[in-house]
Amino acid sequence: MMCCATNGGWSAMAASQGISLTALQNRVYGRKGQEITVSRAMAMQAISGTTYFAEAVAHESGGLFIKLPTVGDLSAEDIQEQFIEMLEKAGEFAAEWRRATADDEVCKREKRQLGHLATDLCVIFRRRLHQVTRLEGCCAVGS
Repeated sequence: MMCCATNGGWSAMAASQGISLTALQNRVYGRKGQEITVSRAMAMQAISGTTYFAEAVAHESGGLFIKLPTVGDLSAEDIQEQFIEMLEKAGEFAAEWRRATADDEVCKREKRQLGHLATDLCVIFRRRLHQVTRLEGCCAVGS
């Protein structure tokens, strides 16, 4: 996916790595025991402008990769809007939880929906915390 996301595709990715297209394909597809090293995968991720490698590592580790936003100039209105967004998402999760558990049984569809909402909520909370704690003068400790 990183190769496809790169401007110029597989050929451009191979050239950026200083290897032939065939050599890159052999490593990506694990032909004859070849593989992509972590440092090469990190370089490929940077070149492609994606987070696919980080997402895969997080997933394989049983976690979730959350790309944190850059902290620019946030106004009080921006922070308030983002806080309201968090509350709305929490309310959406709570409502879905009530619907899903009303019959004392959570089916696969309900479990999947709750999982998506929980992930969205986690991402929103983590991103907002990152932004707020990076604001100048926000925190005396750890800023």
